[in-house]
Amino acid sequence: MGTRDGRIYIKFTLFGTIPCQQETSEGNRIMSVTSNLGIDNDGDTGDGDGWLGSEDHLQLNFKYEDNGDIWAAPWYRANYLGGGGEEDFETTGNGLLHTGNGGLGVNYFIISYTTSGLPNSFTPGKNLNFNFWSEAGSNLYSHFSYSHNKWIPWTVLGI
Repeated sequence: MGTRDGRIYIKFTLFGTIPCQQETSEGNRIMSVTSNLGIDNDGDTGDGDGWLGSEDHLQLNFKYEDNGDIWAAPWYRANYLGGGGEEDFETTGNGLLHTGNGGLGVNYFIISYTTSGLPNSFTPGKNLNFNFWSEAGSNLYSHFSYSHNKWIPWTVLGI
């Protein structure tokens, strides 16, 4: 993770290769593979204080079309306002997938977001908690596969 020119860059290394084409598993055509990063920036990872404990949510979604097209959509939503729903964030925006460094066919990807879009998370000295999870959707199940990790503490040293 690092910053440059007003953007936060995050490299995600996965346990497997990101598919270059639509795959089938146990009779399910995989339609999407999604990686998520929840950021708790207020020190309370309980679900009552944020969406799944997160005040900010970053996501990269690979969508696999039946015709062979693949779409990649990195985006974020920031400053959870409460209310319990996924839509209860103050701001949303798009990120960038840096395809020259990772992505399809390898086990990592690099995404970036504007630091101004995530104003409550990335300030020097800030203590954060990160939670990474992934999920896959198929033609039969919206959540064919799901993995969820535990919260990991992290301190912003500088921007």
